Amino acid sequence: MDLIIEDFNPDEVDAQSFDVYTEYHNTLFKELYPRDPVPPKEYSQKQIRSKKIGEKLIRRIIYDKDRKICACNIILVRTPDNSDYEKNKSIANMFITSLEINEFQKFAEILLKDALKILEEYKDITTIETCTYRAREKQFWEMLSAKVLIVGAQNRLYLEDVNWELMNKWKQSGHKRAQKEKIELISFDRCPEDIIYDYAKLYTTIMKLVPIGDFEWRPETITPKKIREEEQRRKTIGYKWHTMVTRESSGDLSGLTEIFYHESRPHQVEQELTGVTLKHRGRGLGKWLKAEMLLFIRDKYPDVQVIITGNADSNTPMLSINERMGFKKYLEEKCFGIKIKDIFF
Repeated sequence: MDLIIEDFNPDEVDAQSFDVYTEYHNTLFKELYPRDPVPPKEYSQKQIRSKKIGEKLIRRIIYDKDRKICACNIILVRTPDNSDYEKNKSIANMFITSLEINEFQKFAEILLKDALKILEEYKDITTIETCTYRAREKQFWEMLSAKVLIVGAQNRLYLEDVNWELMNKWKQSGHKRAQKEKIELISFDRCPEDIIYDYAKLYTTIMKLVPIGDFEWRPETITPKKIREEEQRRKTIGYKWHTMVTRESSGDLSGLTEIFYHESRPHQVEQELTGVTLKHRGRGLGKWLKAEMLLFIRDKYPDVQVIITGNADSNTPMLSINERMGFKKYLEEKCFGIKIKDIFF
């Protein structure tokens, strides 16, 4: 088989090549989510073109002689304008995929060797970290003796299965506590200027409470500037970003939950970070926030059928709340790490 390895730059390729690349990823999508509608092309291509400040994506493609995509590697490296460059400059994230199940290892080895040559110019990078749902990808990293850093899952809650009586009970309990203790629930689509510094501090704190296992990577420090950059990036893609936070009578922000919704994918909502600071736990704030957001989704987006979120298996507090809400494991995720010096074929 005649193979060609090339860069794929979404800002430079012609429309036909971009469509081929998009279709490749749609096929991978259907493998994991056979019952879900394929994301619209415009949505997918906006996602692919989207860039985060401080990150560089290198896409390497293996084509056969007919220009069919055999495999793909997406390499993420941090750049000096990353706010936490010094903390994470030693890590490259890598996501190797192929539709050729029987030949996956062969293509993965080719792409990994190719990546190692590329990474030679990044002198600070010593470690590769990756996460995957697919068995063949897990087997490849296990074959290299990569370390399992953490195990988690994509969890799903179908709204037809929600116990709405319980959700209303959590909401009512939250309101009673809020009235008694003078706690304010603040909702926003764009973070208000008067709380953005406190919110950035809260977001950083909650992120650092999420279990990350043995990752060398460390959560970034969230700043008001980074919040505004991410708000604009999500807006460009077309996302609605809804957030709820609790504010104590002291003025402290104590908890948060956030969701993302895209009108081209009206059947689903992505629930991202949810958490409560350590000093304010044990008061039902997490349940209140999750119930309020779920009721908001039901009323704001009546076509939504499923809420999708991810959790580490070790995140006991959040798993406990999610399980009572009705979330169920949909896909197991494993994350791996390996030192470049330890890679042998």
